[in-house]
Parts: sequence; C-alpha cells; structure tokens
Amino acid sequence: MRRIAKCTAALWLAGTMGLVAAAETYPARPIKLVEPYAARVEFGKSLSLSAPKFLKQKVFIENRHGEGGANAAAFVHAAPPDGYTLLLGRLASQIIRPAMVPATPYRWNEFTVLGVLDIDPLICAVHKDVPYASARELLDAIRKQPGALKYSTVGPATNTHLSVQYMLHLAGLKRDAAVAVHFESGLEAVQAVVSGKVQFACIAGGLIEPIKEGQLRGLFSTAPGRMSVLPQLPNASEAGLRDMGRIVGWTALLGPPRLPASIVARWKDALDKVSRDPEWIASTIRSGGLPAIRTMGDPDQFMRDQFLLYDELITTLDLAR
Repeated sequence: MRRIAKCTAALWLAGTMGLVAAAETYPARPIKLVEPYAARVEFGKSLSLSAPKFLKQKVFIENRHGEGGANAAAFVHAAPPDGYTLLLGRLASQIIRPAMVPATPYRWNEFTVLGVLDIDPLICAVHKDVPYASARELLDAIRKQPGALKYSTVGPATNTHLSVQYMLHLAGLKRDAAVAVHFESGLEAVQAVVSGKVQFACIAGGLIEPIKEGQLRGLFSTAPGRMSVLPQLPNASEAGLRDMGRIVGWTALLGPPRLPASIVARWKDALDKVSRDPEWIASTIRSGGLPAIRTMGDPDQFMRDQFLLYDELITTLDLAR
C-alpha cells in the first residue's frame, strides 16, 4: 500500500512539476483560440494577428460552432489548463446560455478570465423600403400590427434575440408582437434583413456596411455615444430608449479553470501590448467594436455584472427554460 501511495504521490508531483515547467516556458508551441460563432470571427482574427508579435508564438483559430456557443465553451472548459486552448468567449455563450439552459455543462464563473477584448454595440436597422425612420415609428407600427413584422436573429438565447425582446418589453408590448426568425449564422441574419425577408434586426457589427451602402436604414445603436464608423446614427438614449444601452455584445479571452498564474500574467502582459497595437485597434473599430482592453477596470467584475444584468433580464422576460 505504501508503495502504491508513493507511486501515486510521485505521479502527482511529476504532473504538477510538468505544469509548472510548461508555464515557465509558455508559450512553447502554437496557441489555439476556439471561436464559437462564424459571424464574430473577425475579432478573433485580429487577435490572432496581433498577439504573436508579443508572445513570439503562432496563434490560430479553430471554429467550433453550435448549441448557441456552448460547444466551443464546453470544449475549452474541459481542456487542460496549460494555456494552449483558449476561448473567444461571448455574451451568448458565457452568460445567456448558462442562465437560460440549466443543463449547460459549465457555469458563467468557471473560466479563467484573461481579459475583455472589445465591447460590441448592437445596431438596430430596418430594410431600406420599410417606411420607419426611427425606433419610435417602428414600435408604433408593431403596436398597430402585432405579429405582422419580423426580425432576424442568430438564434434563441443570443443578444440578437434578447435585445428585441427587451425593446418590446420596454415599449409595453408582448413578446410575440414582432416575430423572431432564427438563423444559424450572423451572415444569414444580416442577409435576411438586407433581402427583405424580415423587416428589421438588431445585430452587432454586421449591419454597418449595409447601412453605409444604403441597403438598410439605421435606427440606433446601443453604444455609449456615437460610433465613429456610423457617426450619423443616434444611440439608444438619443432614440428615446435609454435602457437599451445596457444591451451590448463583447468578446472576452478565457481559459479553462485553474489556469496557472504565470500563464495568466503572460497573457495580461501580451494583451496590454495588443491594446496599443494600431492594427488591432483599427481592425476592432472597423468590425464595429469598441476596444476595451485598456478601458476595462476589472474583467472579473465585468463578467459578474453581466451575469447579474442578464439573469435579471431573463427572469423579467420569462425566457428561462
């Protein structure tokens, strides 16, 4: 028995020392960023191009779509805590999904938070031929014709769905006053409103170019001020929907539980340098995001605040299942 105990202790010690040694030389091989959504891949690409400048190691993206982002998040949650498998966590995968679906195989606070990369305001827009020039006109039309207008989403339990549900709630309208049409990707959701299959949508980033090209009419964004990529677009407060400003998307860099402190420190140093990289800043802004690495006070507290906010909204809207 003593021999077995000694062998077990030796194996445990060897494994622990192996992790410590790996952390000290990190990164010694390419790092994988797991991407949960096809529509948001540009944010991951910008990090995968910028981070290697400071980590001196290749960073590549692996797509694991499905289950509202849960496939990717569950994969990273179960990965070895060695820093070579990280997650581009998003609001839907990390906060909304666990809050709405109790069977989700991870909780919102079971990841190592390395940093919040960007805040992604939602943009609400209508098809160019829809005769509504403001959020108020759109809501008035929904009130007069309940069930007649459709909006596209990237699926249930995403902020593209929840945002419209919350807007209807703020206007005193029923959940089905406008009809949700769910798609598997952001590209399909954007194309649906551009083509006129649906009348409106609230989506982060993907509506910018169609608005610039005149295919869509922007109503408002949930940014704290005017967005530099669409300076003519009012924000939610200006549009008379101040509380809609609470609804934003974001990208956070997350690791599996129990990531060693030395690896966390390595990434925090790298992200601080990424945050000053002009190419990363420009790419984030072009994609409709607001760079957040340098402006985010406490990333862990931000994640907690997001959980409390969306737990409240999901309860208020009676969306849990």
